[in-house]
Amino acid sequence: MGVEAILAIVGGIALLVGIFGGGVKAKEIEIPSIHAGLRVISALTGIALIVIAIFLSRPELLPAIPQTQQQASQPTQQLTAVQQVTQHPIETAIVAASPAPTAAVESTLAVAVPLPTASLPPTAISLQSPAATVPTGQSASSLQAMIDSAQVSFKDNFDNPLFPGWLRWGGDSSTLYIQNGTAFFLSGAQLHRNHGLQENEACLVGLTFSRDGGFMLARTPEGYDSNWRAWGLLYNPDNQSDNRMQDYFQEGIGESAINIYEPFGLQGKPDTSYNVLLWVNGPANFTLRVWDKDNPGVFGEKQFQMSDSENWAGRKWYCNLLVNSGTVQVSSYSELRFAQSP
Repeated sequence: MGVEAILAIVGGIALLVGIFGGGVKAKEIEIPSIHAGLRVISALTGIALIVIAIFLSRPELLPAIPQTQQQASQPTQQLTAVQQVTQHPIETAIVAASPAPTAAVESTLAVAVPLPTASLPPTAISLQSPAATVPTGQSASSLQAMIDSAQVSFKDNFDNPLFPGWLRWGGDSSTLYIQNGTAFFLSGAQLHRNHGLQENEACLVGLTFSRDGGFMLARTPEGYDSNWRAWGLLYNPDNQSDNRMQDYFQEGIGESAINIYEPFGLQGKPDTSYNVLLWVNGPANFTLRVWDKDNPGVFGEKQFQMSDSENWAGRKWYCNLLVNSGTVQVSSYSELRFAQSP
């Protein structure tokens, strides 16, 4: 028996008492006679209970209650860097916009950086570079021996879909995920290491990219300000074959930023496994080396020696991978600490 039925029965009895004044006896139930004042109260109570029971059983009879709809305010993102993507694509790709990125280990859906909407830079920018290209002279065997003897401070086997130790700056579980010990980056995915490296330290990345894979692999500082610096490797599948893989560096932000893109010494091939070494081998000296994993003698190298060393030295450098198109597979990632610079 529902609440409305009980209220109707009690209300009916109270109404009858109010009308007839009591003195009623039915089987074991006897309602004594009551005074006129109490009869009025009993009748009103009975009517009220019956009305309540009717409305409870027929909710459509209730008047509509107006509701105020509040639209959640949408925070306006800083899209300055995205709007400048034509002039400063590297700045757009790497910069951490407000709000600050959320650790992927806490949430796989954290997206803190507005993704760039333009493609990678079409050609190398013809500007005088303050960096000189000086090969280290390391043979494939001697470099491998140095890597083998280095201290491994961090290694990611890509067995945790939450990417502990990384910040997810772009992409979700459909564009940035792990499968069989390999991290898959699809267009729009961006991952940023939450630990920075210093002098005599390097990161070693094993990757493969699809024919339409476009990506930027960089070392960046932690903060984004007028002293912003970045350097690394990019691949643009839309360029001519001899200019698809480029090294680059960036100084500053905004309209005054200097972005240098130069053809790299290695013509990367899709569906080929490469090792990429990003090496802080001096206070303001950085080495980028890429080689065929199955044929280490096939490699390209660029060494940056920054003339304004006071603006480059003493920083911590964080690994950042952004994929603009296609698919990039990262099979290994490790951070190395060398006993001395080469």
